[in-house]
Amino acid sequence: MKTILRANRVPVSKRGRRKLEDFVETTFARLSERIHRIRVTLHDVNGLRGGNDILCRVEVVSSAGRIVIDETSDRPLRAVMGACLRATKTMWRRIDKLRSRRRRHKPDEAA
Repeated sequence: MKTILRANRVPVSKRGRRKLEDFVETTFARLSERIHRIRVTLHDVNGLRGGNDILCRVEVVSSAGRIVIDETSDRPLRAVMGACLRATKTMWRRIDKLRSRRRRHKPDEAA
């Protein structure tokens, strides 16, 4: 699992960056064998005007497909946390859906 973290016009300290990376890795740990790449991008939407304007986009490329989740918050960590949690839920739903399709289309061995 390759993790890429980018912060465009969002000031993130080295300590904050490490905290964000640790959170992303911990959140997706159970899915790491299925995930090829995670790209987390932080972007300050309003610039210097302030407000609820940090956009976090999490893109996950996996064996189950590609998902993109956006989350907006006034703080980078909150935006990353919200987007990552939603992304993991979406990944598990997608995996469960694929599993149920395989079970449904599996040929009957008793016949």
